[in-house]
Amino acid sequence: MPRTDRASTVVVVVVLAVTVVGAGCVSFSGSDPLESEFTDDVESAEPPETMSATLEVEIELEGERETISEPVWIADDGTSRIGDLDDGSDFLRVDDGDSVWYYDGETETATSRDSNATAHTYFSFVYDEQDRYAEEYELTDVEETTSDGDDAFRADFDPPSNETIDRSIGVSVGNTEYILPFETSDVDGTHADSVELVTDDEYHFPLEYHVQDDDRSLEVSITYTDVTFDEELADDRFTFEPSNATAV
Repeated sequence: MPRTDRASTVVVVVVLAVTVVGAGCVSFSGSDPLESEFTDDVESAEPPETMSATLEVEIELEGERETISEPVWIADDGTSRIGDLDDGSDFLRVDDGDSVWYYDGETETATSRDSNATAHTYFSFVYDEQDRYAEEYELTDVEETTSDGDDAFRADFDPPSNETIDRSIGVSVGNTEYILPFETSDVDGTHADSVELVTDDEYHFPLEYHVQDDDRSLEVSITYTDVTFDEELADDRFTFEPSNATAV
């Protein structure tokens, strides 16, 4: 059952929007063979054909915690679905390759825009972001681990000092759409002191993100659980008919 600590939060998040202010890159140390191998594997990784999972997000800021959980289905042709109305979701996002539909269960309204799935898929957005980590952050440690019982790699990154966490967090691909899950706390300008990334050992899909700002007592964790790769997904997962909603 999808859950959130606050009823008015109706969206899930995918990748934390972390921005470098100014020019310059930081290279990885490469002193450990596993570090070099991990970086090469991440930069050359290819996504699976399909993926289904539960996306779990936990945000804690100065002792105030917010949690969000939604099912996700993703295909390499750019189609994707976040949320399941039959399982109690209040929010639904469906990209059928032609249009992206957003449904708000509380107001029973649906909105849409043209899809950019052919140019920017859900997978490419996620993989491009972790490629940037490998290219621009200092990789301080890599070790073998598990995530939700599956073999994985955990990598610790030291971001540049001018790396900030935006208030917004991206839920979409292509035409960047930013959703604001922080309802009362302004986190603009918050600095990322550490970034931890956990990838599966086959596709190097980012199963977990953990970002921390020590000064603001901010921790953000994004975790995919119950993950399955390369299983056939029903076509109706990526369709939406707003017949019972008001299209706006």
